[in-house]
Amino acid sequence: MKLTQPTAHVEQHDTQAGRIPLIAGDQVGLPFLAIHYQTAWDYDDEHGFLPRVQQTIGREGCNGVTWNKRTQALDYSRARAKVAKKGGVCIETTDTRLGEFMHYLVSYPTANGSPDGGKWFCWKWETVRVLANGTKVWEEAPGSSARFRAHLRDHGIVGPMLAEVYAKLREHETKRLERFADRMGTNAHLAAKYEAQLKRLAAMAEAWDAYCASFDEPAPKKAGRRKKPAAPAPTAEAIG
Repeated sequence: MKLTQPTAHVEQHDTQAGRIPLIAGDQVGLPFLAIHYQTAWDYDDEHGFLPRVQQTIGREGCNGVTWNKRTQALDYSRARAKVAKKGGVCIETTDTRLGEFMHYLVSYPTANGSPDGGKWFCWKWETVRVLANGTKVWEEAPGSSARFRAHLRDHGIVGPMLAEVYAKLREHETKRLERFADRMGTNAHLAAKYEAQLKRLAAMAEAWDAYCASFDEPAPKKAGRRKKPAAPAPTAEAIG
């Protein structure tokens, strides 16, 4: 039997324990500090309401980041002050409340130097595979990012979600439902999306009720005593 269609093989190099070679056009990952702003939340079908996390890039002269000559390290003091002034929270890599996510900022060494000390910074749950042509394919352990955000919420590292923020999220999802309803007459295939969106809104409402109830302090276990009613939804005034 003569075979005439071989499968092409592309050599791959796993750099989990090695170095990342740099090629023209690479944008090296810079060090960063994770931050969260009070109005930045999303709804996730699996984890419920999750705080959205942003990055303050650690580059001298950007976002208030400076270079400390005494410590020979980046100084985020001004950057932290700017975030706090805007009502944000800086998530420190050394915060012991982070548990398994502590020291979330890691780096891979680069093979031929880089503008930032020969390191490529990333989240600790990210890995990179370098193809033979130098292309980098980044991946993260499934669900790690969502679990990290849920951890921030559940361990009080970020403040509670406000009722005003929930209202905005629900308004956005309701408008999406209305758009499906308006177009269903001419696009029958949107019926499934409409039904899915209905279920998503119902799940959001249920998740919000459960989230608000989680702030209720359990009443003392005493015979004949009624359970304390659920605390009201957290509001901007209550949190200050």
